[in-house]
Amino acid sequence: MVSQTRSVVRFLFICLIVSPFCGFALSATLPTQEVEALRIIGNTLKKKTWNFSVNPCDVASNVGGWRNPNPVEGSEDAVTCDCSFLNGTVCHVTSIVLKTQDLQGSLPKEFVGLPYLQEINLARNYLNGSIPPEWGVLPLVNITLLGNRLSGPIPKEIGNITTLRSFVLEYNQLSGILPQELGNLSNRQRLFLSSNNFSGDIPTTFGKLTNLTDFRISDNSLTGTIPDFIGNWTELESLVSHASGLAGPIPVSIAGLTKLEELRISDLPGPGSPVPPLQNISKMKTLVLRNCNLTGELPSFLGTNTTLLENLDLSFNQLSGPIPSTYTALRDVAHLYLTGNKLNGSVPNWMVKERDGDTIDLTYNNFSEDTNTQECFFERMNLFASSSSMTNNSLNVYCLKSYQCAKNFYGLHINCGGDEVIINGTKYNADTYDRAPHFFESTINGWVSSNTGNFIDDHRVPEGSGNIWNSTSELKMIDPQLYAQARLSAVSLTYYAMCIVNGDYNVNLHFAEIMLKDGQTFKSLGRRIFDIYIQGKLMVKDFNIVEEAGGVGKVVIKTIPVTITDGKLEIRLSWAGKGTVAIPDKGVYGPLISAISVDPGMVNELLGVLFNDCS
Repeated sequence: MVSQTRSVVRFLFICLIVSPFCGFALSATLPTQEVEALRIIGNTLKKKTWNFSVNPCDVASNVGGWRNPNPVEGSEDAVTCDCSFLNGTVCHVTSIVLKTQDLQGSLPKEFVGLPYLQEINLARNYLNGSIPPEWGVLPLVNITLLGNRLSGPIPKEIGNITTLRSFVLEYNQLSGILPQELGNLSNRQRLFLSSNNFSGDIPTTFGKLTNLTDFRISDNSLTGTIPDFIGNWTELESLVSHASGLAGPIPVSIAGLTKLEELRISDLPGPGSPVPPLQNISKMKTLVLRNCNLTGELPSFLGTNTTLLENLDLSFNQLSGPIPSTYTALRDVAHLYLTGNKLNGSVPNWMVKERDGDTIDLTYNNFSEDTNTQECFFERMNLFASSSSMTNNSLNVYCLKSYQCAKNFYGLHINCGGDEVIINGTKYNADTYDRAPHFFESTINGWVSSNTGNFIDDHRVPEGSGNIWNSTSELKMIDPQLYAQARLSAVSLTYYAMCIVNGDYNVNLHFAEIMLKDGQTFKSLGRRIFDIYIQGKLMVKDFNIVEEAGGVGKVVIKTIPVTITDGKLEIRLSWAGKGTVAIPDKGVYGPLISAISVDPGMVNELLGVLFNDCS
């Protein structure tokens, strides 16, 4: 009995020294130095819900703010401990996950006070500052800092964390060159660097990352070409590089990445080159090679050994020739985009007549003028401008060749994504059609629209939001009816008017960002960037609504003068791979437009008044 009493006293004595959380319970406890580290970490992050009178490692307790037992997916909130030390009497913090909490602080170097820490996940907050180099001594397996306001370079000391498997830095404001020391992390499986401002070449040491399974580098300011050593990444399953700054051509060594399920490369400058030899990649589900200056004919191998393929996008390249007969095997591909090339010959009958409801887009090509291209759409197939040519900077569209204008108009007014409205006596046409093949003809008003692309990994709410967005916030601008809805596009959106009286006009494009949020929240950190073309010419590069308007929910009207000589006007908005794609949700990117008003210059305005008075 005396022996048992002494044991209990000895344990209580040790417990009081090791941790302030012993109380009357003889449970596993956290060392005092880790408690103090947590206190500083909470203050630095400005995490205000941690209650230090409660044991952070008591998994049986639902109080204290140390863990949410039933979190919404994507908003996990938990401090996790391993309490197996010293025969179950001592705990150590192994994981801190604080996602989607809009924390306002900065990254604490005091994480080093948690020597057993394996995971730091602070995704989708509002943290600023830089990544502490002190973290380089920790046995971390996962660092996720996605969707914050972090700046500065990646510390080279991160390259000392040999245990690190996942390093996620997307959607921040980090800059500088990529440290060559990151190539020492041979256990690395995931490296996500998209939507920062990294510069310089990809270090040659990255060729040693042979266990890499997922690499994302989009929307940066890198230089050099896509390195040939990516062929060493034989475990790679996903590679995403939209507008990374790297140049082409795509190295042929990519053909050896036989485990690839997703390859997305777009907006790649550099010399022309053929589609890379991917015939041995049978696990591919998503293949996007858009605006990569691909030349030559469509490779026949894409019609073979691709039974798992769901998305194929080879749009906006320089591909020519006919569609290969082997492509009949692609009839079950959910989304097939061959838009914006120089393809010719006849559109195959199987595309028009023998499909199972899948989306095909052949717009902006040079196919034969025949019965398969005389209509601008067929079920879920978009054929707008699939047979087309340019005359004096004006687009000639074969499928609209027989269109007869009911009247000619001194202007054009569209409420993009919204119902018909009258603003100051001017009627804005409705634009609410939102079904595949995303071609709409406003017959009575003399215009059509064509929308190319699908939002891959779309997690927007409500589900299936499509290409129209309705604002859920109160709008305080003048004429809010024009901005309560907006038309969206994942890749390319065209409005084409055919019945405008020749003369000088001002094309007024109305924008207001209604998907991002204002204030000190991660939802304000998204960056929407796209290009504006008028009559086939690039007029505005890297247009950012929020920057131009001075904030979210504010109006900016971009005015571009144009002279119309044949009654036709083409307005096209195009996503060129820049900006964030997952803030506030996956699928928030690409062109957004609220309204179009094309108004006549002085001479045409007078003629319009006279015409209307006499009609």
